[in-house]
Amino acid sequence: MTDFHFDKVPSIDEIDSVDLMNLSYEGRKPMDFILPGFLAGTVGSVIGAGGGSKSLLSQIISFNVGGVKSVDLDIGDIPVGRSVFISCEDPKIVTEDRALAIKEYCTQEEWEMVARNVDIKCFSEYSIDIMDDRWFKLFVEMLEGTRLAIIDTLSLIHSYDENVNTDMKKIISRFRQICEITGSGILFIHHANKGTVLSGNADSQQAARGASSITDNVRFQLNVFMPSNDDRDFKKVAGTLKNRDCVALLASKVNYGEKYGTFYYERISSDHPNNKGGYILKKLQKGASSEQKKYD
Repeated sequence: MTDFHFDKVPSIDEIDSVDLMNLSYEGRKPMDFILPGFLAGTVGSVIGAGGGSKSLLSQIISFNVGGVKSVDLDIGDIPVGRSVFISCEDPKIVTEDRALAIKEYCTQEEWEMVARNVDIKCFSEYSIDIMDDRWFKLFVEMLEGTRLAIIDTLSLIHSYDENVNTDMKKIISRFRQICEITGSGILFIHHANKGTVLSGNADSQQAARGASSITDNVRFQLNVFMPSNDDRDFKKVAGTLKNRDCVALLASKVNYGEKYGTFYYERISSDHPNNKGGYILKKLQKGASSEQKKYD
């Protein structure tokens, strides 16, 4: 655990400095990435339009960190660890349906690992204010010992004005404080600007709704959007699929590590009669079958 001095101005002797004389690769651990390009202990975001599958995609990320490989976004190496998905927007049954749709494709061994590693907390009945010390302490407690926390959504855990840069800077700083104390990384989900989406720029780094500091102060950003029918790369992998049945994922901001391109996924609904809202995402690849193996 690291002390984070949120309101303190340090003395010159208290500032952590780089010892250039003794700096060496020997005995020094390399950077640890939760996802490709997303450094452990930092703050990132998932940006997308309403109803655009950003919550499902984020829940799959949480499960991938927890050990699921059968339903995999296939964006690169994702080391296994504990994760917590903090659902503030959707009713519990919606989150459960998404989890059950993923479970249909998992082995028993995988699901037992998920049950150990993934924690889903449902707060749709609460009004959260992360700037309130009581909520702050609860979040620190939830994130202790986790590798990744996903917050769904940003707008539901504070009472500040999301169009004011200074306000949003304070919220992101609050997240950084939690990361420093717990060692966990935080990905928060946030809505895209409607004008950006309608103009066909949902893949832009500036797609987030509200103040620019929402983007400027995170170290990593994923954009989730419906691919365009004019997208040549999408056409190469889509076959007969319509763009409305698919989801595109792009890391539009990667401060650490190598950048990577756009990935495309098909939305596959659960065929269980008691699951009306759950579905998974299957990566589209040229010449690959759309069939996905299920486990009984």
